[in-house]
Amino acid sequence: MPERVDRRDLPIASNWAGVAVTVVDARPRPAKEPVTRWIESGLNWDGYSQALVQETRRNLLEALGPASPAVNLELSVSIREHIVRFDAPNWVGTTALDAMILKAGAPTTMKLAARGQDVRWNWLGIETARASAQAGYEAAVGDLLRQLALTRPAPAP
Repeated sequence: MPERVDRRDLPIASNWAGVAVTVVDARPRPAKEPVTRWIESGLNWDGYSQALVQETRRNLLEALGPASPAVNLELSVSIREHIVRFDAPNWVGTTALDAMILKAGAPTTMKLAARGQDVRWNWLGIETARASAQAGYEAAVGDLLRQLALTRPAPAP
């Protein structure tokens, strides 16, 4: 399961301080429970999805700071992919995030796509899979924050 990302590893996006953050899991729900469930300490799809959304929101809020009513912007993040797969002899962890900026609840033209991937030799079996999934997740969150750090919110009218 994704863990808290060390803030020292994240880019600073202070120009977005005060923005509200919403996160949704937009991954397609499988027809039946995936057999890879055991990688994540027995959580079912819904439990893992909820934990993934909460942890992503927590990581973004820690990097951006708490929402402020004075800032009329919202960062709406969709988790499009979060998977670890075995591609012998490596584990490949991949996370993809899409983000849109909303102003007063209405979409703007600003859209971002972030992706993180990690490839690790299968040294420790399932522990390697967990580490690869976490590293791919951290890379995607870092990529999104890097993009935000390089852009400025549109000025208020």
